Amino acid sequence: MIRKEEVYDWFEHLSGAQRIDFLCGLLQKCVPLELRFIGSCLENLAKRNYIYLRDAEVKANNLKEVSLLEDIAEKMIRSKLIVSLALLHTTNRLCASTLYESLIQFDCSSLILDRVHVSTDRKKVIDELLLLLLMAANHPAFSADQRIQLSKRLVQLSTKLVRECEYEVIVQRRAASAHQFTFSLGC
Repeated sequence: MIRKEEVYDWFEHLSGAQRIDFLCGLLQKCVPLELRFIGSCLENLAKRNYIYLRDAEVKANNLKEVSLLEDIAEKMIRSKLIVSLALLHTTNRLCASTLYESLIQFDCSSLILDRVHVSTDRKKVIDELLLLLLMAANHPAFSADQRIQLSKRLVQLSTKLVRECEYEVIVQRRAASAHQFTFSLGC
Protein backbone atom coordinates (compact mmCIF):
# COMPACT_ATOMS: atom_id res chain seq x y z
CA MET A 1 0.00 0.00 0.00
CA ILE A 2 1.24 3.49 -0.84
CA ARG A 3 1.61 5.81 2.14
CA LYS A 4 0.61 9.47 1.71
CA GLU A 5 3.80 10.62 3.43
CA GLU A 6 5.92 8.80 0.85
CA VAL A 7 3.99 10.46 -1.97
CA TYR A 8 4.40 13.87 -0.31
CA ASP A 9 8.15 13.31 0.07
CA TRP A 10 8.44 12.10 -3.52
CA PHE A 11 6.43 15.08 -4.81
CA GLU A 12 8.50 17.55 -2.81
CA HIS A 13 11.68 16.49 -4.63
CA LEU A 14 10.28 16.79 -8.15
CA SER A 15 11.24 19.66 -10.45
CA GLY A 16 8.67 22.37 -11.15
CA ALA A 17 7.79 20.84 -14.52
CA GLN A 18 7.38 17.36 -13.03
CA ARG A 19 5.19 18.70 -10.22
CA ILE A 20 2.89 20.54 -12.61
CA ASP A 21 2.74 17.58 -14.98
CA PHE A 22 1.80 15.26 -12.10
CA LEU A 23 -0.84 17.66 -10.74
CA CYS A 24 -2.39 18.21 -14.19
CA GLY A 25 -2.55 14.44 -14.63
CA LEU A 26 -4.25 14.02 -11.24
CA LEU A 27 -6.76 16.76 -12.02
CA GLN A 28 -7.68 14.99 -15.26
CA LYS A 29 -8.63 11.93 -13.18
CA CYS A 30 -10.99 13.89 -10.88
CA VAL A 31 -14.76 13.97 -11.22
CA PRO A 32 -16.50 17.37 -11.57
CA LEU A 33 -17.50 17.70 -7.89
CA GLU A 34 -13.93 16.94 -6.80
CA LEU A 35 -12.64 19.58 -9.21
CA ARG A 36 -15.05 22.18 -7.83
CA PHE A 37 -13.97 21.40 -4.28
CA ILE A 38 -10.28 21.51 -5.22
CA GLY A 39 -10.94 24.82 -7.01
CA SER A 40 -12.44 26.24 -3.81
CA CYS A 41 -9.42 25.09 -1.80
CA LEU A 42 -7.04 26.58 -4.37
CA GLU A 43 -8.92 29.87 -4.34
CA ASN A 44 -8.54 30.06 -0.57
CA LEU A 45 -4.82 29.24 -0.75
CA ALA A 46 -4.30 31.81 -3.51
CA LYS A 47 -5.77 34.57 -1.33
CA ARG A 48 -2.78 34.25 1.00
CA ASN A 49 -0.43 35.56 -1.69
CA TYR A 50 -2.81 37.94 -3.42
CA ILE A 51 -1.20 41.18 -2.25
CA TYR A 52 2.30 39.84 -2.87
CA LEU A 53 1.49 38.74 -6.43
CA ARG A 54 -0.93 41.52 -7.41
CA ASP A 55 1.61 43.67 -9.31
CA ALA A 56 3.06 40.65 -11.09
CA GLU A 57 -0.46 39.52 -12.05
CA VAL A 58 -1.24 42.92 -13.56
CA LYS A 59 1.98 42.74 -15.62
CA ALA A 60 1.28 39.13 -16.67
CA ASN A 61 -2.05 40.20 -18.11
CA ASN A 62 -0.85 43.41 -19.74
CA LEU A 63 -0.18 43.01 -23.47
CA LYS A 64 2.45 45.75 -23.49
CA GLU A 65 4.42 44.03 -20.69
CA VAL A 66 4.04 40.54 -22.16
CA SER A 67 5.19 41.77 -25.57
CA LEU A 68 8.61 42.55 -24.09
CA LEU A 69 9.21 38.89 -23.21
CA GLU A 70 10.69 37.72 -26.50
CA ASP A 71 14.23 36.39 -26.07
CA ILE A 72 13.87 33.13 -24.19
CA ALA A 73 17.63 32.65 -24.37
CA GLU A 74 17.86 35.28 -21.63
CA LYS A 75 17.60 33.95 -18.08
CA MET A 76 15.59 36.94 -16.82
CA ILE A 77 13.08 36.62 -19.67
CA ARG A 78 12.57 32.91 -18.93
CA SER A 79 11.96 33.76 -15.29
CA LYS A 80 9.42 36.46 -16.19
CA LEU A 81 7.71 34.10 -18.64
CA ILE A 82 7.28 31.48 -15.91
CA VAL A 83 5.71 34.06 -13.60
CA SER A 84 3.51 35.37 -16.43
CA LEU A 85 2.24 31.90 -17.29
CA ALA A 86 1.50 31.18 -13.63
CA LEU A 87 -0.51 34.40 -13.24
CA LEU A 88 -2.10 34.66 -16.70
CA HIS A 89 -5.89 34.82 -16.54
CA THR A 90 -7.62 31.89 -18.21
CA THR A 91 -9.60 34.25 -20.46
CA ASN A 92 -6.67 36.39 -21.62
CA ARG A 93 -6.30 35.00 -25.15
CA LEU A 94 -4.51 38.11 -26.43
CA CYS A 95 -1.60 37.81 -23.98
CA ALA A 96 -1.63 34.03 -24.43
CA SER A 97 -1.17 34.46 -28.19
CA THR A 98 1.74 36.83 -27.61
CA LEU A 99 3.34 34.40 -25.17
CA TYR A 100 2.74 31.60 -27.66
CA GLU A 101 4.67 33.49 -30.34
CA SER A 102 7.59 33.96 -27.93
CA LEU A 103 7.61 30.28 -27.01
CA ILE A 104 7.18 28.88 -30.50
CA GLN A 105 9.45 31.24 -32.49
CA PHE A 106 12.69 29.38 -31.88
CA ASP A 107 14.05 25.87 -31.53
CA CYS A 108 14.67 25.69 -27.79
CA SER A 109 16.27 22.28 -28.08
CA SER A 110 19.33 23.67 -29.83
CA LEU A 111 19.33 27.45 -29.65
CA ILE A 112 19.81 27.73 -25.91
CA LEU A 113 21.07 24.33 -24.82
CA ASP A 114 24.02 24.31 -27.22
CA ARG A 115 25.25 27.57 -25.66
CA VAL A 116 25.14 26.23 -22.10
CA HIS A 117 28.08 24.01 -21.19
CA VAL A 118 28.26 24.06 -17.40
CA SER A 119 26.19 21.10 -16.18
CA THR A 120 24.43 22.94 -13.31
CA ASP A 121 23.49 25.87 -15.57
CA ARG A 122 22.42 23.47 -18.29
CA LYS A 123 20.17 21.55 -15.88
CA LYS A 124 18.56 24.79 -14.69
CA VAL A 125 17.94 25.97 -18.28
CA ILE A 126 16.47 22.58 -19.19
CA ASP A 127 14.17 22.66 -16.16
CA GLU A 128 13.05 26.19 -17.04
CA LEU A 129 12.35 25.30 -20.67
CA LEU A 130 10.43 22.16 -19.72
CA LEU A 131 8.44 24.14 -17.15
CA LEU A 132 7.62 26.90 -19.65
CA LEU A 133 6.44 24.51 -22.33
CA LEU A 134 4.52 22.34 -19.89
CA MET A 135 2.76 25.31 -18.28
CA ALA A 136 1.80 26.76 -21.66
CA ALA A 137 0.71 23.40 -23.07
CA ASN A 138 -1.69 22.98 -20.13
CA HIS A 139 -2.85 26.58 -19.72
CA PRO A 140 -6.51 27.18 -20.63
CA ALA A 141 -5.82 30.68 -22.01
CA PHE A 142 -4.13 29.11 -25.04
CA SER A 143 -6.24 27.78 -27.89
CA ALA A 144 -6.40 24.04 -28.50
CA ASP A 145 -4.18 24.41 -31.58
CA GLN A 146 -1.61 26.40 -29.64
CA ARG A 147 -1.56 23.82 -26.85
CA ILE A 148 -1.06 21.04 -29.38
CA GLN A 149 1.89 22.88 -30.95
CA LEU A 150 3.40 23.60 -27.53
CA SER A 151 2.95 19.95 -26.55
CA LYS A 152 4.81 18.94 -29.72
CA ARG A 153 7.66 21.28 -28.77
CA LEU A 154 7.70 19.77 -25.30
CA VAL A 155 7.93 16.26 -26.76
CA GLN A 156 10.71 17.37 -29.16
CA LEU A 157 12.74 18.84 -26.32
CA SER A 158 12.15 15.80 -24.09
CA THR A 159 13.15 13.45 -26.91
CA LYS A 160 16.34 15.43 -27.55
CA LEU A 161 17.19 15.29 -23.84
CA VAL A 162 16.59 11.52 -23.70
CA ARG A 163 18.84 11.03 -26.74
CA GLU A 164 21.55 13.19 -25.17
CA CYS A 165 21.27 11.20 -21.96
CA GLU A 166 21.54 7.90 -23.85
CA TYR A 167 24.53 9.25 -25.77
CA GLU A 168 26.25 10.34 -22.55
CA VAL A 169 25.69 6.87 -21.05
CA ILE A 170 27.20 5.24 -24.16
CA VAL A 171 30.20 7.58 -24.03
CA GLN A 172 30.68 6.87 -20.31
CA ARG A 173 30.45 3.11 -20.91
CA ARG A 174 32.97 3.32 -23.74
CA ALA A 175 35.29 5.38 -21.57
CA ALA A 176 34.94 2.85 -18.75
CA SER A 177 35.58 -0.03 -21.18
CA ALA A 178 38.64 1.72 -22.60
CA HIS A 179 39.89 2.35 -19.07
CA GLN A 180 39.36 -1.33 -18.17
CA PHE A 181 41.08 -2.41 -21.37
CA THR A 182 44.11 -0.18 -20.65
CA PHE A 183 44.17 -1.36 -17.06
CA SER A 184 44.16 -5.03 -18.14
CA LEU A 185 47.08 -4.33 -20.48
CA GLY A 186 49.00 -2.90 -17.58
CA CYS A 187 49.18 0.63 -18.94
